[in-house]
Order: sequence, then structure tokens, then C-alpha cells
Amino acid sequence: MSQTYLAGRYRGRMLRAALGQSEKKGTPQIAFEFQPIGMYGANGIETCAADNRTIFKYITDQTIDYLIQDLAALGFDRNSFSEIDSDHENAFPWAGVEFDCRLAYEEYEGKQKERWEFARGGPKGKPIEQKQVRELDAKYGNYLKNKPAPANGTKAAPVGATATPEDADIPF
Repeated sequence: MSQTYLAGRYRGRMLRAALGQSEKKGTPQIAFEFQPIGMYGANGIETCAADNRTIFKYITDQTIDYLIQDLAALGFDRNSFSEIDSDHENAFPWAGVEFDCRLAYEEYEGKQKERWEFARGGPKGKPIEQKQVRELDAKYGNYLKNKPAPANGTKAAPVGATATPEDADIPF
């Protein structure tokens, strides 16, 4: 299989969504049809081929929590699965919704296949308690105080300033 896209993180633009079921097992699913509009690289989003692709999300007891998170991140604000389907008379307006997604390649029935997924934020853990933060400061605070200055001469942003790091800047 020739690869149109490299594995990695992309920006996508939604075309439509269809509620249905998987062909083999009949598992309820949502097929989100979209076009990749760029791949994240060292210099931001770089243009790429805009071929239609699909993200399949199964609806099961094991996936429902993740699916609800994905729907919320996409802006879906309805109370019925029927309104997910673009052919429904009161369908959510999917066309044009932009989102981040990831592409990986996997072996399926002896062939390399694309597997597109909605991109989630970085790794999550349970929140740390302030007592644990104080313990970290007591144990490792000297490392922070004695760290070398940034190599590129940048300074910390003033208190209250906000910054949005690029994915390439996040070390995980």
C-alpha cells in the first residue's frame, strides 16, 4: 500500500457524520468523514493532500466515555444519537468543524491500513494534592532553582500572560 500520508498529528476538517453499524459484528458506530487539511510539523501546520478519510468510533459500554469526550470536544451539543447523523433533519452541523487527529498504520487482515483517531490532549493522571507538591518542592526544588538559563535566551512570560504551546514543544 502506498502511503498518501505519513503517520503523525494532523488538522482535519469535518465533512459529515453517519450513524450506522460495523459490517462484521454489527456494532453501533459513528463514521466521521473528513479531509486532512495539514500535518503538524516543526514550523506549524504544513499543507497536505486533502483526500477524504474516515474516523470510526464504536459505541459500546467500553467506549462510551471516550466517545462522549470526543463529541464534546467537537462541539456536539445535542441529546440524541439520531442528530449525529448528517442525514437527520435536525442533524448537528458537522461540515467545516476543524479538529486535531492522529494517523497510525496498523496491520489488518495481512495489509497495512490507515487508522485515524481524534487527537486527545497529553497524558492525563489524577490531580496531585498540594501536600505532594510541597513534598516535591522540598525534595527537588533545588533542581529548579539551579537549572541553567534557557539556551535560546528566552525569558519567562510575565505572570498572568498566557501561552499556547505547540505539540512539538511538549515533551510527551
